[in-house]
Amino acid sequence: MCLLSALVFMIVVIVGTFELIGEIMIRLTSLIEKTRAEGKAEGIAEGKEQGRAETIAEFRQYFAWEKRQAEAAAINQPFDEPPPPKPEGYPEE
Repeated sequence: MCLLSALVFMIVVIVGTFELIGEIMIRLTSLIEKTRAEGKAEGIAEGKEQGRAETIAEFRQYFAWEKRQAEAAAINQPFDEPPPPKPEGYPEE
């Protein structure tokens, strides 16, 4: 009888250990997925902000060139500075 109870105890310990390891793996997987999703959302937000800043810089550069061109035309000076590329979304003339 003692051998049977020891065997049952060992089976319970082994099964319990596997259950515990499985639960730990499930929780870690969930934590990893949550962290990845947060990182992805953060990366998208940073990318949008960076794109917005680059677009604003392109518009400012183009507006500054237009201003220099208009100032040169106002005082009848030649203006041979090549224009920067038009920003995407700039209205066509």
